[in-house]
Amino acid sequence: MENNSNNEFKMIKELKLLDTTLREGMQLRPVNFTIDQQLAIVQGLNEFGIDIIELTSAVAYPGVEQEIIQIKKHCSGAKLVVHSRAVRSDIERALSCGVDGIDLFLGTSLWSQEFGHGRKKDEIIKTVVPFVQWLKKEGVFVRYGAEDAFRTDIKELLEILKPIVGSGVDQIDLPDTVGSATPFQVQRTVKLVRQQFQEVDIKFHGHNDMGCAVANSLAAILGGANVIDVSLLGLGERVGITSLGGMVAALQSVNPLLLEKYNLKLVIPLERMVASFLGIQVPFNQPLSAEYAWGHSAGVHLNAIIKNPESYENLNPEVFGGKRILNIGSRLTGKNILTERAKEIGLSLTENQVLEAVAKVKTEAVRENRVLEVEEVDEILRGVEKSGDNDKK
Repeated sequence: MENNSNNEFKMIKELKLLDTTLREGMQLRPVNFTIDQQLAIVQGLNEFGIDIIELTSAVAYPGVEQEIIQIKKHCSGAKLVVHSRAVRSDIERALSCGVDGIDLFLGTSLWSQEFGHGRKKDEIIKTVVPFVQWLKKEGVFVRYGAEDAFRTDIKELLEILKPIVGSGVDQIDLPDTVGSATPFQVQRTVKLVRQQFQEVDIKFHGHNDMGCAVANSLAAILGGANVIDVSLLGLGERVGITSLGGMVAALQSVNPLLLEKYNLKLVIPLERMVASFLGIQVPFNQPLSAEYAWGHSAGVHLNAIIKNPESYENLNPEVFGGKRILNIGSRLTGKNILTERAKEIGLSLTENQVLEAVAKVKTEAVRENRVLEVEEVDEILRGVEKSGDNDKK
């Protein structure tokens, strides 16, 4: 059945995804990828078809320049950019690594101006504009990141952006740096920026402190953003940012055409690979790649799923290489799913026998405090049939 509730998204024709696992993701405390792990991530992202890969600063730690150079050699298809302070020496070191672009960041909010980078509006403009002009003469892709954009007065934000856009910047980055923005605020702010600046890409970077990262990213798209930041598993500072899996799941729901250029079956193995690098389990609620992302247990759900999976699934697991899991051995199982299972294994049970099997499965699941394996359920079904045959004798 067609869902007509996302018509606004269906009007959007193009979108780019930027992966910042190797920049933002590296800021999460447990993350310390080896160079081999970084190369494996880059290879996977290239095969997925990611548009842009962002790396950490070329002065971040000893040996980082050699890592950037190696990554550049293995980066095919995606544009490779480096996050950089608006400091000439930092930018020069990044350029010496052969990257495709520079992401200049300088905070715009009062918090950034007073406690962060310490530069007022005019100083921000005087610092950033000459760097943009220089980098464009060098033929380098350049982005300006207005750090803490959503806690910046909108009038002042537009005044800062105007001369920077006029200097030839390729992309504007609007980060929700502290994760405080709501979807309504994001859409409104991005729309105002888009109305003023039609000629540049607008990128949104959303933190997940309030659990709004994916929703805010969708709101940014509706506002006019055409580049969205993601990371594998949503890795990033504090509780992280928009996850690749979450963003892909959302886009598949609202406008699958935006994902046609990507290899969607790589999202699950990529995110599970990163979890293995970190020695952690994929979070149980991670879209697409969680162990039970496609699991169903409730009797009513199971009954509907066997008739039409769309009854209780917004996304088709096969699109992502996922596998539907029907938990027929739980304390919530019902007669319809056990009737179907009995047929699958060649049993012919009466309704009373099925109800007996349901009772036995529920009782055992509660007693064991777990979900029974399919083989255990089959054994119960066969036992019920056998006992029925004995009763007939």
